Amino acid sequence: MNIKCSKIGYGCWQIANERWGYISEKTAMRSINTAIDYGINIFDTADAYGAGYSEKILGRSIGSRRNEIYLSTKVGRVVQSDGTRTINCSKGYIFKAIDSSLKRLSTDFIDFYQLHAYDPNTKLEDTASALLTLKKNGKIRYIGCSNFSIDKFLELSKMIHIDFIQIEFNALEIEDYKRCINVCEQNGTLIMAHSALCRGLLGGKINKDTSFSDKDIRSTDERFYGEKYNSYLRKVKLLNKIAKKLDISLKRLSINFVNSHSQVLTALIGMRNPSQVKENCIDKKHFQLNEKVFKQIYEIAENNFMEIKQ
Repeated sequence: MNIKCSKIGYGCWQIANERWGYISEKTAMRSINTAIDYGINIFDTADAYGAGYSEKILGRSIGSRRNEIYLSTKVGRVVQSDGTRTINCSKGYIFKAIDSSLKRLSTDFIDFYQLHAYDPNTKLEDTASALLTLKKNGKIRYIGCSNFSIDKFLELSKMIHIDFIQIEFNALEIEDYKRCINVCEQNGTLIMAHSALCRGLLGGKINKDTSFSDKDIRSTDERFYGEKYNSYLRKVKLLNKIAKKLDISLKRLSINFVNSHSQVLTALIGMRNPSQVKENCIDKKHFQLNEKVFKQIYEIAENNFMEIKQ
């Protein structure tokens, strides 16, 4: 893939005004343009985020700056009029959905186009054929998938080349990366890592007294209450010790951890306002973590709060 993405990518679910609380259109647009000013050049959204609202705001924000960035969006999760969600990766639906996404994003092509989920009711051959047609017609450049099992990824990759996949990957959650890295290397598939800061847990500001409104997805996320929350906070404390020894922030350690892995294209982070963009972009230059630090982070992620050996 002859493309150079910024090490930090902008996750646009947070600007959809669903499940993350409300954000004004003006603030979202300022945030996106600040990100471009600070060197972020990949923006990831989905047609299901806010039933197209996230794509629409992203398209309005870009304006004449389209040639400065890469657009990534998803297809397959369908939001019905009553709010229920279904999965549809049929050829007919994909052909209809791509045109709607292009219109909302105010562009004539999408750089990264990915299946948002596996559709058990559609033959993968038909889905693959639709994606190939879109690529042949110049509407998309690179093909990817998200929320696919390894088996379904391999099945699809026998029909078409999968340029990238999107997985959840951060310094607290490494399981998806470990499961997919071998097949990604074998198939020449790159990785977009979403939730690189684990929904804010690795941002350095969340503690045991932090609360979330009922409109925030984290209010019902098991990682943010009960024993799992406490265990994650203990792990964050250990990661913070490593960061302090390196004289960097926890956030910087976490982003560099993700980007130091083979096949990772970018670390996606949700940002809701210009201040968050600036915070995430401070000292954004990537550096490779050494083997000792890697081992310490993996010990924390894999084990129960193992104390860091001095």
